[in-house]
Amino acid sequence: TLSFKASKVTPAQLERTASAPGVTQSAGPWPATSAQITWAVGKGGSATPVTININVVGRDKPDTLVDRLTMIDGRWATALGEIVLSQQLADHLHARVGQPITTTPETGNVSLKIVGIASSINPDAGAWAERGVITALLSPKNDLEYQMLYRVSSANTQDDLQRASNTIAALLPQGAVGKVDTYLAAKIDADRTTAVMIPFLLAFSGLALLAAAFIISNIVTGVVVAEYREIGIMKSVGFTPGQVVAVLMSQILIPTLVGCLLGLPGGMLLSQPFLHDTAHAFGLPTFATASIQVLVSVLAGVLVVSALAALYPAWRAGRLSAVAGITTGSAPPMGRASAVNRALLRLPLPRTLSLGLGDAFARPLRALLTLGAILIGVSTVVFALGLHESLGRVAEGIFRDQYVQALVSRGPQASDTQVTGLLKADPDTAKFVSIGETVASVPGIADPVSFYGYRGDSSWIGYQIIDGRWFSATNEIVATTHLLRLANLKVGDTFMAGINGKPATLRVVGSILDQRNGNLLLRGNWSALIAGDPGAQPQEYEIQLTAGTNPEAYARRLEEQSVGQQISASPNQRASESTPFILLSGVVAGLALVLAAIAVAGVFNTAVLNTREGVRDIAILKALGMTPGGVTSMVVASVALLGLVAGGLGIPAGLTLHHEILRSMALIATDTELPAGFYDAIDHTVLPLLALTGVIIAAIGAWIPARLAAYSGVANVLQAE
Repeated sequence: TLSFKASKVTPAQLERTASAPGVTQSAGPWPATSAQITWAVGKGGSATPVTININVVGRDKPDTLVDRLTMIDGRWATALGEIVLSQQLADHLHARVGQPITTTPETGNVSLKIVGIASSINPDAGAWAERGVITALLSPKNDLEYQMLYRVSSANTQDDLQRASNTIAALLPQGAVGKVDTYLAAKIDADRTTAVMIPFLLAFSGLALLAAAFIISNIVTGVVVAEYREIGIMKSVGFTPGQVVAVLMSQILIPTLVGCLLGLPGGMLLSQPFLHDTAHAFGLPTFATASIQVLVSVLAGVLVVSALAALYPAWRAGRLSAVAGITTGSAPPMGRASAVNRALLRLPLPRTLSLGLGDAFARPLRALLTLGAILIGVSTVVFALGLHESLGRVAEGIFRDQYVQALVSRGPQASDTQVTGLLKADPDTAKFVSIGETVASVPGIADPVSFYGYRGDSSWIGYQIIDGRWFSATNEIVATTHLLRLANLKVGDTFMAGINGKPATLRVVGSILDQRNGNLLLRGNWSALIAGDPGAQPQEYEIQLTAGTNPEAYARRLEEQSVGQQISASPNQRASESTPFILLSGVVAGLALVLAAIAVAGVFNTAVLNTREGVRDIAILKALGMTPGGVTSMVVASVALLGLVAGGLGIPAGLTLHHEILRSMALIATDTELPAGFYDAIDHTVLPLLALTGVIIAAIGAWIPARLAAYSGVANVLQAE
């Protein structure tokens, strides 16, 4: 997307650029201008009227040969009094179809009605309207521009797109091109976010399959125990070990196949809200998608995991002799567990609890498999909570809105003295720092990198230190992990750099979390900047406001006071409103709930098997006077102890998983390390409570089987026995 200055070029000249070398298709030119609207940002009584600049494009239809705007809500604008907002702008304003918008007197005082909301990856279009609306919005404060879209033959890299833009610009008068936007910026953001998701999605998927494997092994083991007599009879009438294994495997694989055939479409439907949120985060339309390759791979993977989980217990059953199977019946094997049982019976606990605790170890293999399922559930909860807290800290470290609430950019018609005077005069300015920028050369890095020099105390602006400290002397700098790796530098090293072409000896005193300029930048003292570029002037200002000051109102007031000085002021984006971080946290929470549910299902299965196998013992206890509440307590206690053990083991397992996945996400996203405090995100006082998560999972999973056993009949069971 190229924007052109109307004062430099005509529509006829722009139309001729459609035949520029390398251009395959084009759309436009469309007139565009900037408009100011006053909008109440916030909810209820806290809503604050703020003045917002929006870029409006005069476009007559949503579809062209180059792009297609997808209508999220409403319809396209067809009359002079109508406007369509971009999805990003509508989200920011919390605007909806049918609401009126009126521009300020400086931009025509035009009344418009929102008739639609559309999605577009073009960052240079906040709204669309009829061409006549653009004419009405023009004023001395707003210049007319033209916008054109181009599709070019070679567009794989930024260099390809830059060459194409230069070719188009060469056909026009000098200075005609105002702004260039490419699809690659949106693609890189989307790719980075999806790449960040991959590690924890793989972790969750692996944990889910492992938990399912535990449950399946547990089920097959329970089937074998319950069918000892039937297996013995099969062996006595001539079934081979392989045939016994096949029978047991079919009892697992057939339900697994049915479950997959039901679960795959169910999973597709449940994934649609996630896909919608992901597309919404990038301003893209949502499409229902289904990949046959993915579905087949998932089906095959689940069947393989199920087969492997069922193979060993089925193989053991196949080796069982006919005599052993018939004589054993359904009695569970006893052994070492009996000693544990006797030890627990001696504890000064109510008999229902001691019996239940002893039963937890009566079947060691089943206890181990159940413990594994609960352990995965607890680990997932710890991992998800830690990741949620860490992502919040990462967002705060990147946006720094707790330290810097407003940003100011100085235009060419405003002097540094005017801007600093304006900031100092405002009573809501607590403190600010001035920032200048130049280029620097670093050994080992081919292209120049940005050097940001700070005038005044900058220790408060909130960049998170990964290693070392913030700079304090003239020759000291901080840099990103990515730059230090490429330059083969570490904290404490001194190297010879070039600032604006002049040699400078710099010392690395810290590495910081920073995502600007592709993570290739240096931040240092103002004296170092002007030593290399004596004519440098601050272009940006970061401001900390007094407590209770509204950043939107503050920024609007600065711009109103700087009429004619071209000062651009804006509130700093809040970390809590960052769409990618909100999206990531939502996905983590959803997947954690799924895995916790799987763990509950594993406990449910164990409790059902235990109560079915112990139906005679439970009936005798009830006949001897045990109440339904006592039976419930006994059954729940039999898995609650496993939950407590799993809770203790799950905390270190979850913390380790959290550390490794978070580090992988940071390296994939921006090739950066993270401050140590980001890994230790969970409050230590909460960790003991998280250990009880296993008990909660166990209690939830065992509750229904326990209640069914508590209210089952006694006479029928004992008569059948």
